[in-house]
Amino acid sequence: MKRLTTTACLLAMLLASALATADGLQPGLWEIRTTTLIDGQALPTLEEMMKDVPPHMREQMKGMMANSGVDMGSGAIRICVSPEKATRQSMPAMDSDPNCQTDIEEKDKYHWTFRMECQNPQRSGEGETHLVSDTLWKSRISMSQTENRKTQQMETETEGRWIGSDCGGLKPQR
Repeated sequence: MKRLTTTACLLAMLLASALATADGLQPGLWEIRTTTLIDGQALPTLEEMMKDVPPHMREQMKGMMANSGVDMGSGAIRICVSPEKATRQSMPAMDSDPNCQTDIEEKDKYHWTFRMECQNPQRSGEGETHLVSDTLWKSRISMSQTENRKTQQMETETEGRWIGSDCGGLKPQR
């Protein structure tokens, strides 16, 4: 369960990074909220998971995330999208995990579908993302993971909303 929880968090951040480079998004501060079910049970929120982390480690994690352009706020993460990223014409293949292969199956300016296969642990899934407008996107990912001969099913829904053009002290994602 712990690995699948980590996978869910990483997927949310990867998706946020991928969407930060989709064509037609507003530059500036974005808030991303994710809801995840594992075998039909709600995954604890990021805040709930972080409360068990010792304070010094929590601050260290927040600092590392901030250096990557991500702020862990109340029930959501926030990212700063630079004007350059907001005008890119392509979505990266969410391949920051060397154990995963992601294939974009269908893509146009406002919608794309993708499949992914990963090893260590073995997991696979599919998803789709819709750019509702330049200030709102929604995504869905369905993934199964097999570890120690046990298979778990994960369903994730993510929504990104543009907060405004001013990122405050949060630096743009790299």
